[in-house]
Amino acid sequence: MYEMVHHMAQEVGTPFYLYDKAVIRRQWEALHENKPAQLRVFYAVKGNPTLAILRIFRALGAGVEIASGGELFLALKAGFSPEDIIFTGPAKTDAELEFAVQTGIRTIHLESLREAERLHLICTRLEKRQAVLVRINSSMEVKTQVQLSGCPSPFGISEEDVEDILPAILQLSKLDFKGIHVYNASGILDYRLLLKNVEHVFELVTSLEKTLEIDIPVIDFGGGLGVDYSDRDQHVDVPSFYRGFDALMHEYGFQNRHFILEIARYLMASSGSYITKVLDKKMSRGTLFLITDGGIHHFMRKALFDSNHSAEVLQSTISYQKETVHVTGCLCTSIDRLLTEVALPKASIGDYIRIKKAGCYSLSAAINHFLSHEMPAEILLEGKDWKIIRSRGKHGDLLINQP
Repeated sequence: MYEMVHHMAQEVGTPFYLYDKAVIRRQWEALHENKPAQLRVFYAVKGNPTLAILRIFRALGAGVEIASGGELFLALKAGFSPEDIIFTGPAKTDAELEFAVQTGIRTIHLESLREAERLHLICTRLEKRQAVLVRINSSMEVKTQVQLSGCPSPFGISEEDVEDILPAILQLSKLDFKGIHVYNASGILDYRLLLKNVEHVFELVTSLEKTLEIDIPVIDFGGGLGVDYSDRDQHVDVPSFYRGFDALMHEYGFQNRHFILEIARYLMASSGSYITKVLDKKMSRGTLFLITDGGIHHFMRKALFDSNHSAEVLQSTISYQKETVHVTGCLCTSIDRLLTEVALPKASIGDYIRIKKAGCYSLSAAINHFLSHEMPAEILLEGKDWKIIRSRGKHGDLLINQP
C-alpha cells in the first residue's frame, strides 16, 4: 500500500483522506442482507457529507437524514429526491424549516412543541402541509460514548411528558403526524441492546396509540450500530439483530408499519483512512513522539473520546522492530494527539501514518480552522484506480466571506 499512498501524497500533499468505494458497497450490502422489507436505511449526512460519498449512497438506493439547511443543500446537490430526505436535529431555524417545506422533503422530525408551532406558522404562511415525526427522549438508558436518551437531554420530548404534549401537536392542522423518532444511543456493538430499545419503543407505541387513540405508522429508531475502532475489530451482529427485530415486529403485530434506521458510522467508518506524514521524531523525558503534519483539526475523534484507532506505519522499507510511541499533530495544543502509547513498527521521518476506520465523523467533526491550516484533500479508491473528490485547500480559502 505504501507505493499507492506515496504516489497520492506526491500529487495532493499530506495529510489527506482516502476512502475505498468497495468497502462502502460491502457495508451497504451487509446491512441489507436479510433486512426486513419494512425497514429502510437512510444515510446520515453528518457522518461524511462529501458530495462524491453522497452520490454513492444515492446510487445504492439510500435515503438521507439531514440535520441542517447546509446538509439539505448538499443532499439536493448530490441528486437526492426530496421524498428521500428526512430532517432531524435540535434548534432548526425558521429559514431551515422554510427551506425544507418549500423543497417538499419526506418528513421533518420535531424536537418540541415550540418547534412544532413554529413549523405550523411557516406552513400556514406558505399554504403547505408538512409530514412530521415527533422525537421522544426515551426513558431507557444505554450507557455508551454517545448517550442520547434516558438522561436529561436537549433532544426530543421526554417520554414522561409525551402524553401531555403530543395532543397539542396533533391539533396543528398544517402538520401531518406520521409517527415517532426514538434514538437511544450511538456506537452500540451488542445487538441485544439494540433489540431492547426496539422492544421499549414498541411498548411505547402501543401505549400511546391506546391512550391517545392515534395511529403511529412510522417509527424511526435513529442509528446505534457501532464500530470497533481498535485492533480487536469486533462487529455488531446485524443478522441476529434483524432476526430479533422481525420476531418483535410479529409479536407486536407491527408488520404493516414503516421503520427507519439512520446509519453513517457502520456504513462509512471502515472505508476511510487518514494519511499523515511523519515530520519529526523526538524523545521527551522517556516518551517517544512521532510528530506529523496532520492533527485534530482534521481528525478529532481521538481528542473527543480518548480512544485510539487501529493504525499502521507505511514505509518504503518495512521495519519489523516495534516501538511504543505517541503520534501527535502540528497544532499548538496538548490535546493534539492522534494516537497515544501505541506499539507501531519503528518509523522514520518521511514515513506515513495510516489511521484506519476514519471514514465517518472524522473530517466533518473536526476543528478545521484551528491554526488556519489548509483543508486536506479527499481521494476515492475505485478498484485499482483513484480520483480526487475534494482538492487540497489553499491559503486563499481563508479569505472566503471576509471583506
